[in-house]
Amino acid sequence: MFYGQKEAAIDEKGRLVLPALYRYDIQGQNCFVCYGLDGCIELYPQSIFEKIEANFSSNSFETDAKARRVKRVFLSNSYNVSIDSHNRILIPKTLVEKTNTGKKVVILGIGDHLQIWDQSAYESISLEEEKNFASDAQSLVANGDE
Repeated sequence: MFYGQKEAAIDEKGRLVLPALYRYDIQGQNCFVCYGLDGCIELYPQSIFEKIEANFSSNSFETDAKARRVKRVFLSNSYNVSIDSHNRILIPKTLVEKTNTGKKVVILGIGDHLQIWDQSAYESISLEEEKNFASDAQSLVANGDE
């Protein structure tokens, strides 16, 4: 399980060193980096990515136009990456450009995967998210009781 956050940097060759906090949960596995729904880069261990991919095989993804668009955008912006001997992954230039990710990043543990945010972008959204944390949590709990 991934949790917490760490600041990191993407080097001039597009490589990101995975902090020790996260690397032990995925060491020796293939991973996938993807374009995230919130405009960040997401990193999934292969086993989690395969579960997501299996959901795209349902009939609705073949007959529903919106579902096909989601499948197309997600899978065409997903890349199989491996962790090298220096605990680095290569972030594809395409994802860096689509997410406007600079050299300074924040890596967030989100349970079953990681999110990689441009540091400035994350600082901007985290202030708003933390301000609304209590009311958002209350609303989710209240909706779950119905």
